[in-house]
Amino acid sequence: MDHLYDALEKGKIVVNDLSPRIQALRHQEDQLQATRMDLEGQLDQNRLQFADESVVRSYVESLKDVLSNSPLSEQKTFIRSFAKEVKVTGKEVLLKYTIPLPPDGLIEEKAGVLDAVQNGGR
Repeated sequence: MDHLYDALEKGKIVVNDLSPRIQALRHQEDQLQATRMDLEGQLDQNRLQFADESVVRSYVESLKDVLSNSPLSEQKTFIRSFAKEVKVTGKEVLLKYTIPLPPDGLIEEKAGVLDAVQNGGR
């Protein structure tokens, strides 16, 4: 709109020629503002709310107790229920897994692999 106002001030165009264009630009600006507000509202609705750390810790401890007292076959079954893929490359591990929240969310993390030391065996 600055360009239009500059052209008007310099006498290159007359007000009657500018009026419809200014109205169209203002209408477009109003629509963009409304769309922006709608999108910001959607973002607010979709924001993740993190669980309380103490609650998560208690769940982790409970799960740890259950898994430590479970046979190896049940531990493997549990891990397979959420782990989708594990790739080991040198000293890095790529783990693709799903968690209950958000539904159908696939999360990817990379972590270093600890050095393996074999104790005993043949």
